[in-house]
Amino acid sequence: MNSRFLYVAAAVVGAYLAVPALGVFAKDDPAKVASDREALKKDYATAKKRLFVDLSYFVDSTKLADSRWEFGTVKPGEDPSQGQMFNASLPSGNATDAVPSVVVNFFKCIQKDNVKKVEYTYPFKTWGKTIKLADTANFALGHYMDWTLSATDVVKAKCREPDKSGIPGSSPAKLWGYAVGTDAEDKVRQRKDWYVWVNNDKVGAWCWWATATTRDKFIDVKEKTDMIADLMKNVAEVKDGRAHNK
Repeated sequence: MNSRFLYVAAAVVGAYLAVPALGVFAKDDPAKVASDREALKKDYATAKKRLFVDLSYFVDSTKLADSRWEFGTVKPGEDPSQGQMFNASLPSGNATDAVPSVVVNFFKCIQKDNVKKVEYTYPFKTWGKTIKLADTANFALGHYMDWTLSATDVVKAKCREPDKSGIPGSSPAKLWGYAVGTDAEDKVRQRKDWYVWVNNDKVGAWCWWATATTRDKFIDVKEKTDMIADLMKNVAEVKDGRAHNK
């Protein structure tokens, strides 16, 4: 599974990325915030709503077309408000094959800090460009370009740069693209799908993206791409105030 995450650099020289962890502010009572969040987690777990680690989104597993989706445990990183936020995988369907047919990872990073009035950039090393995170179209394109330029045996007929078409149902994603080739790190032929969108909270604007990796022998199985689309359609924003993320 390829889950590379490139860290964000401030567009203002010398600016340091310092975001209150998970949106906790001084005016909040830390004990109440913690209690509210634990209650929220329990309620969502009972309802089989799979929460992202930052409590900003969830997947209602009862609405998924395929009940075999599995959800991994994602632990907050050094900065719990950025990095990987969710993981889902779809079994191959063969009892003797323990490797998932599809793995989907969700990430977020800050685009703009409304308090500090700082905008941030994101480096795409293989593409050779550093783009402003406010340029969402180029942010999406950068993921596509970085992978296709580093991969080998890229099948152009099975690639599409991210655009606004084909977004599944009520998915929060605004841009979607995909590519097929042999991953530079994994050395395995696979399909990559990228879904990108922007979300706002009391800190500022955040870039979100999901990267779906489909294993080689399932690349052309439409059922698998349909299941990814169905998963994305059932990603919803947490509106419950106990999350304290708005």
